[in-house]
Amino acid sequence: MSASLKPIGRLSQLIFIAAVILALAQSVLAQKTDADHQIMSVERLKIVYLDCARQATLHRQDTGDVMYCSIIYEELKRRGFNRDFNRMRAWEHAQR
Repeated sequence: MSASLKPIGRLSQLIFIAAVILALAQSVLAQKTDADHQIMSVERLKIVYLDCARQATLHRQDTGDVMYCSIIYEELKRRGFNRDFNRMRAWEHAQR
């Protein structure tokens, strides 16, 4: 009976290791994303934001994409539109 538990225990260990690796990868990606948006010009932020908006209308985005686009949105609103949601919304509407 203990022999049949070993494969399950091994599988649990592999799942745990994969989860840890995934968490570390997401952490590294988040750090890279933070650095990327801080050095982007406002014009580049606008391009990336519009691409994010377009991609969101074409297909379902994964969590990482949603997080990245949210960071871009906030940075663009802060730096490009002085935190003014209405100005940013008007600009976005004019881009269509």
